[in-house]
Amino acid sequence: MMNKRISSKTILVFLLPIVLFAILVVPYNYINSEYLVEIFGCGCPKIDEFGNIIENDINANDITAVFWACVALCSTVIGGFISVRLPKVWMRILYTSAVFIVSMFIAYNLTQSMMWN
Repeated sequence: MMNKRISSKTILVFLLPIVLFAILVVPYNYINSEYLVEIFGCGCPKIDEFGNIIENDINANDITAVFWACVALCSTVIGGFISVRLPKVWMRILYTSAVFIVSMFIAYNLTQSMMWN
C-alpha cells in the first residue's frame, strides 16, 4: 500500500505537457492573425478573371495545422520524459499514451477553431 501523498508540485509536473497548449495559444493566435494570413493567405478560394478557382499551395490554415501537430508531438515527447518518474513500465506507457491522445484532441480543436474560411 502506498502511503505517499501526492503533492501539488507533482500534479503540476504531470500536467506540464498539456499546459504547453495553454501557454502557446495566445501568442500563436496573434501571429496567425497578424502575420501568417498576410504572408500565406487565408485559405479562402480565389477566383481569377475567367471564373476559375485558384488554389494556394500553402496557406495560413496549413501552417496552423502543422504548428499544432508539432506542439502535440513535443507535448508527447515531454510526457515521455516526465513518465520516467512513474514506478512501473505500464504506468509510463499509459501516461504517455494519455498525453498523446489528449494532445492530439487539443491540437485538432485548436486547428479547427483557428481556421480561416
